[in-house]
Amino acid sequence: MNAKLAFVFLVSAIALQGCATMDVRMVGEARSPTDEYAVFIYQDPSKNSRGLPLDLPVPYEITPAEYEPIAVLNSNSIAKGCSGGFSIESQKKQVINALAKQAAALGANGIVMRELEVILCSPPRIRREYNEETQEMETIREEATYRVAGSAEAIYTEEYDSAYSISAG
Repeated sequence: MNAKLAFVFLVSAIALQGCATMDVRMVGEARSPTDEYAVFIYQDPSKNSRGLPLDLPVPYEITPAEYEPIAVLNSNSIAKGCSGGFSIESQKKQVINALAKQAAALGANGIVMRELEVILCSPPRIRREYNEETQEMETIREEATYRVAGSAEAIYTEEYDSAYSISAG
């Protein structure tokens, strides 16, 4: 019974994770893990390739003046068209959540978003196919496939700790 329960839990965890991948490059020292829900999302347009604010689907703060870099994180996710799977917006959130979760595991209390982009992998297609059973030509519609890619720097900042202790007590 325990083996079946463990298998169901494993399959559920994989299904919830989706197709997200993670790449971690350490640039500082890891700390004790933090709570993933307490990781602040920061944005600094001067730190991304376009020099413009990113279109983030979640609330964010301006990057603190002083922080300690811990790691550079990259996450990718595969998204089907809105009617065939998750929306692009939910895929963006999935990537940001994956980045925050990984940052928390490294002891970060914030991530500075560097990139968040939607990349078209295959455009929508319409093709004709002969159906042997009905002996008729059928129109097959395939939705576009996208890859959502995100990059962030996992950071630790004292500003977070002081702001948290003031609001907490």
